[in-house]
Amino acid sequence: MAFDKYSIAGSVILYNSNMQVIKNIHSYIDQINHLFVIDNSEKVNYELVEKIKMISNITYIYNGSNLGVAYALNQAANMAIRFGYQFLLTMDDDTYFPSDGIQKMLAYVNQHGIEKLGIIASQCNPQLFDNTVRIVPYTITSGNLLNLSAYKECGHFMNELFIDSVDHEYCFRLKKYGYTITEINSIQLDHKLGKQKQVKILGYRLPIYWGSHNPLRIYYKTRNGIFSIKKYELVSLETKYIFFKEILKDFFKIIFLENKKKVRLLLFIKGLHDGWKANLGKRTFKM
Repeated sequence: MAFDKYSIAGSVILYNSNMQVIKNIHSYIDQINHLFVIDNSEKVNYELVEKIKMISNITYIYNGSNLGVAYALNQAANMAIRFGYQFLLTMDDDTYFPSDGIQKMLAYVNQHGIEKLGIIASQCNPQLFDNTVRIVPYTITSGNLLNLSAYKECGHFMNELFIDSVDHEYCFRLKKYGYTITEINSIQLDHKLGKQKQVKILGYRLPIYWGSHNPLRIYYKTRNGIFSIKKYELVSLETKYIFFKEILKDFFKIIFLENKKKVRLLLFIKGLHDGWKANLGKRTFKM
């Protein structure tokens, strides 16, 4: 365990998580000083929690309900700061982290310094796995090393977003304050993005897959994406194009691929409206 001169805490957010999270935690627990496990589940999975508590250097916190990704990230970041850590490794419960991930991240820090470093990110897209390092406009939460000095300057994750684009909005804010988001493509995550579904025609399965989210996630994804790119003037046209392309893809998936088309379409449209008007917060809908 080589920390050099830096101290690193980690966080993982549970939400109705299964036993796979134990294997995932073991993939990075020996690379960090301490792990904060934040449980946003509606009910405690006592068997899972007991196994988690058997792992050393862990603090487990149960929130009693789903308070959102942003709230849990802020809990972990603030505790890490309180205990004097300089970095926070942020992980999703379904992500397996490579054994040399932190070593590569710290090598980059040692080479380039910490002053304007906001986030060092891993890579979850197999098409981008290589040995390059690049500055990116945004990244996902899982597999990130967050500079807590930058967090103290830029402020907390937006609780009002609840879930989805919490990471994107924060990356845009880091950039506004002059911090960089660096992606190390050789740190290759095993990470799942949404539930995978397969195209079926007349009962036959075709070799065509797509990522699917439940209707409520479609609402948050659409709303928070629109809000985030509208909020910051610094967002490039290229980034806006990528966001709008993703929104358009979701629309066509609803029309041609998904079930529950009516409720998905209504929440998609509601997300567009609320994102543009900045109507944020946790939402419940009858479905």
